[in-house]
Amino acid sequence: MSTETSGSAAPAAAEVGWYVLGPKQESVGPYALAELQAHFANGYLNESTMLWAEGRSEWMLLSSIPELHTAVTAKDQPEQVAPDAEDDFEKFQKEVIEAEAEVEALKGQC
Repeated sequence: MSTETSGSAAPAAAEVGWYVLGPKQESVGPYALAELQAHFANGYLNESTMLWAEGRSEWMLLSSIPELHTAVTAKDQPEQVAPDAEDDFEKFQKEVIEAEAEVEALKGQC
């Protein structure tokens, strides 16, 4: 029963909700691993996308999170991810719009 995270890093990547740093520096998510895989496969995320999950101290590039990068960019992803990709992107867009509206509302309160 070790408390080291290096040996269990890959399962942890799949178990947490990941947040994406949007184009206007807003936090969007959380996303499950399957959603991140679909976004990566369709080009909505890339290796330079900034991600964060609870328990992490800072936002990091996808390419600098080895356990997540490997899981998201794997070439042998299930085919059933592709049909839902458009719906996932629409969800992503909606969340970004909602987050932007929330930020604007908060700015108006100041």
